[in-house]
Amino acid sequence: MKLKPIEDFPDVWSGLYPAGSARSNQFLIRLDEESLLVISAGTNLDLSSLNATLTGGKDPASVQPPKNMYLVAPNTLHHMGIRKWKEEFAAARGYGHSKFLKKFSKKGHNLEPLDHLLTVLPSHVRAFEAPGTRCGEILFIVEYESRYLWICADSFFHIPQSRMPTGAVGWYLKLSGAAPGLRISRLFKFLGIKHRSAYKEWILNLLDQFEPHTLIVCHGVPLQSKQGETTLKEKLVNLIMAQL
Repeated sequence: MKLKPIEDFPDVWSGLYPAGSARSNQFLIRLDEESLLVISAGTNLDLSSLNATLTGGKDPASVQPPKNMYLVAPNTLHHMGIRKWKEEFAAARGYGHSKFLKKFSKKGHNLEPLDHLLTVLPSHVRAFEAPGTRCGEILFIVEYESRYLWICADSFFHIPQSRMPTGAVGWYLKLSGAAPGLRISRLFKFLGIKHRSAYKEWILNLLDQFEPHTLIVCHGVPLQSKQGETTLKEKLVNLIMAQL
């Protein structure tokens, strides 16, 4: 379990974990000294690595675990590590899209609706339930120094050509339209979205309200707006208008 800091956004980390034959990212946000938010919790939880990250490597063995642990399944596919994290952190609370709690229950998770999490989130961390999806997509936005970090599960993929896996996984990503580059996969477009107009209007409005400086996704690497280039917002709007 190797966690990397997200550039320009303190107290936010990402780390890969195995998801079948593929890999996915999990995201950790320190809300305060006693609280940790974990999005798409991974199956490769390692307490020493977690402690080292939270302490900046300073005497990780002596650190106390977060008093408040919040685990979020950002859609009905990204729930694989919740059980393992709850085994290690008995007081951890789990959350999912309010309209999909029965689906999570069938998968063995007793999750609370996202509204319950919103009551404890600090003002710089926002969470939104996507309307019109079949998968219960949840999007997070973190604000720091007037910049916005978007955290997405399957809404977007960003796998550059240089990071494309080989073999069956690479073939599958190309076939599903999930890579290379910034993409909306065909699976999400045709199976993940039920009411395309409602979802499209919602996400375009979010882009207007919270123009992203950085996008991090469960599948791929971070993407930032860079001076002199097309902004990240423009790239996302162009992609949405072309694909949805």
